[in-house]
Amino acid sequence: MQKLTVIECEKDSPFVEPLEALFQQSWADFTFLKSDAFSSDLPPVFAALIGEKLAGGLSFTCHQAPNSEHGAIWVNALSVLPEYRGRGIASHLLQYAVESTTAYHLPFLYAYTNVPELYLSLGWFKMDIECEPEYSVMCSPLS
Repeated sequence: MQKLTVIECEKDSPFVEPLEALFQQSWADFTFLKSDAFSSDLPPVFAALIGEKLAGGLSFTCHQAPNSEHGAIWVNALSVLPEYRGRGIASHLLQYAVESTTAYHLPFLYAYTNVPELYLSLGWFKMDIECEPEYSVMCSPLS
């Protein structure tokens, strides 16, 4: 297998459109245009590459922290193309997410997910918050 590389994407990156299409496979209404993904208040959008091919990606959003009136950074979208799943790419992207978010001096990074096992395996915690069936709010301490 070729080497996995994770890169930061700017708005004009050639990977933005393919990433948006990948995210839309899971979230039909996802668009970078309507999101705050490229805001200076957020960590960068990440693309995972195998060689020079897009394998997956991750983006962030700002939203209220659970049980708080304060804003927080959330993983907005995390997806890996089916042919690259099972290779640890999502785990690498989440590790980059945690590392890049520490610079914002916030206590936690959050995610709303239907795959809490992935997050638990990386040291995240499941929050006791009412969610849709089969979904969980996860948090990772940033200190």
